[in-house]
Order: sequence, then structure tokens, then C-alpha cells
Amino acid sequence: MRKKTPRMTIRALAFFVACLLSSVAFAQQPPQPCHITITSDFESQCLLPLDKDSVYNEEPQTIIACQENTVTYTATSNTGGIPVVGWTWSVAGASTWSDNGNGSITVTWGNGSTGQISVTITTANDYSCSMTQNVKLIEKPNILVKTAPAYIEDNNGDKIIYVCKGASVEFTDLS
Repeated sequence: MRKKTPRMTIRALAFFVACLLSSVAFAQQPPQPCHITITSDFESQCLLPLDKDSVYNEEPQTIIACQENTVTYTATSNTGGIPVVGWTWSVAGASTWSDNGNGSITVTWGNGSTGQISVTITTANDYSCSMTQNVKLIEKPNILVKTAPAYIEDNNGDKIIYVCKGASVEFTDLS
């Protein structure tokens, strides 16, 4: 005589196996895209504030920097709460750059007209995603000016004008 297995036990076993398989499949799926954002501490030394807006309007997906200027860039991302454990950077168009760790780099741009920053982040569950950002390099204006009183150039190349309170300074454009 054959022993009957209760239907409830088979159903419970089937439910358990289905749950186990779905949790294994769920654990293997990558998280949602990580949406990397690259920001900078760029301070415009080669553009007037009004010109800066027109450059952004021409190329809204491009960030700007001045040629031969040093800028720090930081990558942030939404990884769904999974910690970022690594950042891998590459830079084109720079004369030098260094990885500061924790998602930031410092770049000294060359004198070309474009640059590019790429970053790949890796999360604690070994998922990675990347972003590349184009950089428009703006030429620094070269002006030649004569001042009265005359300026003095210090060891850093900064030009200093010493003036008494209430006195005036004259600038003559020689460029």
C-alpha cells in the first residue's frame, strides 16, 4: 500500500522552493543605474559672469574651465544605499592631475580647447558604472595694462599696487 503525501506539505514545499529561487534571482540583479554627477570648484577667471551663461546655453552638457587653471572635481552617485568602495578616473587634455581619494580629483588643464573627465565607480556588491564629462577649455585673456602708480610683481607673479586711502589709480589699456 502506497502512503499518500498530504497536499498541504507539497504546496508548502513548492512555495518554499519558489521563494528561494526568486530571492536568489533577485540577489543577482544589479541595482538601478547609479546616476553619477561630476561637480567642480571652478571659479571663472577667464569669463565674465554674463559670458559664462552663454557658454552653458551653447553646450549645456559640457562643463567649462580655464586653460592652465587648476580645478577640483568630485563624483557623487545614487547607488541605492550601497556604499561606493572605489573610483577609477581618467583625464584627457590635462597637463597634470591627481586622485585625491574618496571620489575627487584635482586637474591642472593644458592649453588646448577641450578636455574630458571619466570616472567609474564600484560599489560594495561589485557593481560598477561609468560617466564621461566633456570640458570646454576657455582661453585666458591676456591684457597689457599700465598703471599709475606702477604695480609691483611678487614672487608668485601677482601684481600688487600700493595706494594710500583716498588716492586714485589710473589704468591704461596697452593691449
